[in-house]
Amino acid sequence: MSQEGRFAPEVIEGIRAQYQDRLRFNRHSSDGDTRHRELSEVHEEIELALIGTERNEVDQQFRKGTLNGEARRRIERELDLRETHLLDRRSEDVKPAATC
Repeated sequence: MSQEGRFAPEVIEGIRAQYQDRLRFNRHSSDGDTRHRELSEVHEEIELALIGTERNEVDQQFRKGTLNGEARRRIERELDLRETHLLDRRSEDVKPAATC
């Protein structure tokens, strides 16, 4: 479903680049589970750090008055969802294998 013109080109390009990186990462991670897991952990750490940085920027923009409360809540919800997704994946990776 195309929503052309709804988003700024730089936003679309940023998202496209992120998914292209993810595809490259998955293609090159076939050299073993250990290496893939290590790269995944590094990627998750970077993502969590970026989320923290985004939160700080949102707070600063809200305090300056350049971001209203509704926009702040919407952005924080998106950040919460991204963070929860990463932490859920991380906890799934740590769970011990079920024994019969």
